[in-house]
Amino acid sequence: MQAKMKEINAFKIVGFGKEISCAEEFSAIPKFWNEINERYAAVYAGNEPKNPLEEAVAAHNIGEYGVCIGQENGKTLYIIAGEYKGGKVPNGLTMYELNGGDYAIFDCVGPMPNAIQEVTTKIFKEWLPNNPDYEWKKNITVEWYDFNGQVDAPDYHSAVWLPVQRKAK
Repeated sequence: MQAKMKEINAFKIVGFGKEISCAEEFSAIPKFWNEINERYAAVYAGNEPKNPLEEAVAAHNIGEYGVCIGQENGKTLYIIAGEYKGGKVPNGLTMYELNGGDYAIFDCVGPMPNAIQEVTTKIFKEWLPNNPDYEWKKNITVEWYDFNGQVDAPDYHSAVWLPVQRKAK
């Protein structure tokens, strides 16, 4: 499993957050995506936003990222997000600042959600435990999704970003 190392500047995300049981992530997160995709289908199709939440979805490309934050008490905060581009944040949305630093970037090709779940599993069961140089810096995982692709296509492109730091020697 190959990772590209990249330094990423800090940036703010905004999106729909939901607390999810860690034990149910692989089933609950796709359901959450389906719920958001159905609710904002008209905006994603390019139609004019009709309310402040729809305006925020369009303005910030909400859906470009899926961010898992923390794993405490058996739960994680999952945010379906976009990069915050300024302006008022309507009620119902969550803001979070992703720290800058070194990230291991894992490319993912294949239909969602299976492809990204397979890559994530390999990261945590193979790459991290066997990596002699890097360790997970913070309990955050960022999923990037290509807005120009079809999520069910066999060649759909996405990626998993993992904040890392060099292990102390």
